[in-house]
Amino acid sequence: MNEEQKQALLEYEELKLQEKQIKSRLDELKPFILEVVPEATKVNATEGFFERKKRDNWTFGPDIQAHEQSLKDEKAAAIAKGEATNNPTYYIEYRQVKPKQDLSEE
Repeated sequence: MNEEQKQALLEYEELKLQEKQIKSRLDELKPFILEVVPEATKVNATEGFFERKKRDNWTFGPDIQAHEQSLKDEKAAAIAKGEATNNPTYYIEYRQVKPKQDLSEE
């Protein structure tokens, strides 16, 4: 691995760690922001605006859930029989390694 590649990995790692911190903070702020922004209203910000949106989250009855499970089972069978085509999508996963605790300190 050359120096440019190493630097790219280090930068990616740093950005992923920042992303984790930012997401955590956004999750903390979300309830407060939802209280401040009324429905069907835009609240101006420095470089844009906040707008409260609604995303539907449907729950289906037992009959439809049974059909969904049946379809999942059929898909699994088709994969097992080699009747399905796999078109993989590649992505990067970064996991922060937690430092191991030194047991001698206890």
